Amino acid sequence: MEEQFELHGLPGTQAEAELATLYARYAARRAAGAVSWETDLQAWGVYRYAEVKRVCMDWETFSSERATLREGPHRNLLDMDPPRHAALRRVLAKEFTPGTIARLEPRIRAITDELLAAALARGRFDVVADFAHPLPVTVIAEMLGVPASERPRYRRWAAAILAGEFAGRRQGTAPTPEAVAARAEMNAWFAEECRRPGRADQDDLLGALLSGRADGEPLTEAEVLAFCSLLLMAGHVTTVNLIANATFCLLRYPDQLALVERDRALVVDAVEEVLRFVGPAQDVVRVAAKPVTLGGIDIAEGQRVVAWLASASRDPRMFIDPDRFDVQRRPNPHLAFGLGVHFCLGAPLARLEARVALDALLDPLTRLRPCDADPPRLDADGTLLGISRLVLEGV
Repeated sequence: MEEQFELHGLPGTQAEAELATLYARYAARRAAGAVSWETDLQAWGVYRYAEVKRVCMDWETFSSERATLREGPHRNLLDMDPPRHAALRRVLAKEFTPGTIARLEPRIRAITDELLAAALARGRFDVVADFAHPLPVTVIAEMLGVPASERPRYRRWAAAILAGEFAGRRQGTAPTPEAVAARAEMNAWFAEECRRPGRADQDDLLGALLSGRADGEPLTEAEVLAFCSLLLMAGHVTTVNLIANATFCLLRYPDQLALVERDRALVVDAVEEVLRFVGPAQDVVRVAAKPVTLGGIDIAEGQRVVAWLASASRDPRMFIDPDRFDVQRRPNPHLAFGLGVHFCLGAPLARLEARVALDALLDPLTRLRPCDADPPRLDADGTLLGISRLVLEGV
């Protein structure tokens, strides 16, 4: 029987209420069936774990390439199917292996310590603006070889594209003028950078793209720009939400915070539980490449499918007591990073940054509390879910 949603933890904030409403909606949809028509999206919504997993794994039936309106430099790995997807992904795959990413840990720790020390010195700070945002922005900028002076543009570009393009992907609507302008500005900057003499010889991600080969041929400028865009967006926006959501969860559930504080090895498990419990990515969008029956529902070729990762990761058919935040949950086969050919390339980096950030925050969190006068805020656009403001002060 489908679960009855119950809000655990400390109630009372607007963010708490919004989360409860969101996950109650997922629970109701799962109870109604694995797949149901969503009139507002003009798409089939997929809510249960088994069916969401199938959508993610079966790229031949559920196409990413047919799900996008983007063309030319706007298209990236998220908008492609194999074989071109596989060829392009291999260009950067070696840069994101767990072993390669692990070598970044000392630098990530140094950035983390610097940011946290500055935030704590203020006595009152916003975890998102002062810590969770600048950490992954700095890391991905350094990996791309982008000068520090250009990093303030990142947030503006990312915010406009997320608001006006990514969310519209679920509705099948074209990007807004603001998103088009932001992407044009971003592409122009990266195009100029790519054309600099000797740029392909630099030992960074952009250099790897410029010198890389897909199917034996150099990447086109459009493909390089699309990679830059994806790395910029996926390389920091979702990690910002992961760190902020993790901080919020540990404050909501002080018993779980105490467990992690006593056993620092649980930081790894805590990150995985945050990914399951309030993962930053809420859905993936596909289009049926051929007629298919999913969850007992016949889906016609060309119809849009929205697979709700967040709902699948709370499905009681897969998880015991799924609405309980449990840092000792094992196993934890959540779908926060997707599955199959589109499994998130940057997952090792996101996990490492979140683990380092949480480990650094544990001691301060025992001495801090959310500011009553400036309560936590939640940003949920249907595609991404994140605490967008979390002001802490000393107790």
